Amino acid sequence: MTNAPDGGAPKNAGVIAPPPLMLLAALLAGFGLDHVQPLGVLDEAPQSARWIAGGVLIGFALAINFQGFFRFQRAGTPVRPWMGTKKLVTDGVYAHVRNPMYLGMALIAFGLGAIFAGDWLVICGALFWLALHYGVVRREESYLEKLFGEEYRQYKKRVPPYGWRF
Repeated sequence: MTNAPDGGAPKNAGVIAPPPLMLLAALLAGFGLDHVQPLGVLDEAPQSARWIAGGVLIGFALAINFQGFFRFQRAGTPVRPWMGTKKLVTDGVYAHVRNPMYLGMALIAFGLGAIFAGDWLVICGALFWLALHYGVVRREESYLEKLFGEEYRQYKKRVPPYGWRF
């Protein structure tokens, strides 16, 4: 963990919206569309398989979300991306995934889609992930490069954004 230097970096990342609200919008849209115009694709999968797959996804999502959250808390840096970052966190789960909480949010949508046979939930989860990547993550990365410079660029080279190269 490295403290943010004082200087000319912007005060925050300038994200398009709070990620939890983006997730909520995706979930509401997915549940709504599944109610109004179900596609029925996931209905073909056995319910027990859907529940197991969805449970695993949600369990993994919660585990990495909590790890990411508590790493930020321990470092004393805000979790909210519209607030200024105080430290670069690169240990714990962040040694393997640059954006564990965002990955977790997307996995929650996919897990709920599996459990409820919500094809639209899965589609809206994927759209959420794209909006998150381009409207939040890319902006955060630019901000963190300005704030931490070469140290952040090296971190980006070492650690993939979602556990794999995207």
